[in-house]
Amino acid sequence: MVRRENPDFARLEGDLHVTLSRTAYLRGFQIDAFVRQVSEALEGQGRFQVHFTTPETYVNDEGTRHFMGLATMSQSNRLNTLKDLMDTVFSRNGFLRYYADAKFHVSVGWQLGEFSPATLPALHSLASRIQVQSFPVDVVHLKIGNRIHKIPLR
Repeated sequence: MVRRENPDFARLEGDLHVTLSRTAYLRGFQIDAFVRQVSEALEGQGRFQVHFTTPETYVNDEGTRHFMGLATMSQSNRLNTLKDLMDTVFSRNGFLRYYADAKFHVSVGWQLGEFSPATLPALHSLASRIQVQSFPVDVVHLKIGNRIHKIPLR
């Protein structure tokens, strides 16, 4: 939808999501144990709602890609709880923890380089047309390579 209005944006593929960890690279023999550790860490975590708040812009660590997104918040700070549990598993496996000041959001578009001032109004226009104000979180998707492991929340 954003791409049609502004060709400077590339459309994000796949479902919209909220990220809880950094990218980590696993070898084939590590995958089963890692999935088991994440499943055990998330065991007992309940379902909850995530609410969209304000449109924001974000930049990747390298400063090469800029994202448009909708900031999110969750009941009783549940996104932070899940992030902390993921951080424990990541640390145990020698991977970098997620950002200490994580800004949870759903990305709706991106472009290489910085946004121009003329581009930013597109984000606000898009945000004003979104009908859904919240969504349920009942499963965590753990994407490893081309496989997605689904970890249900109770």
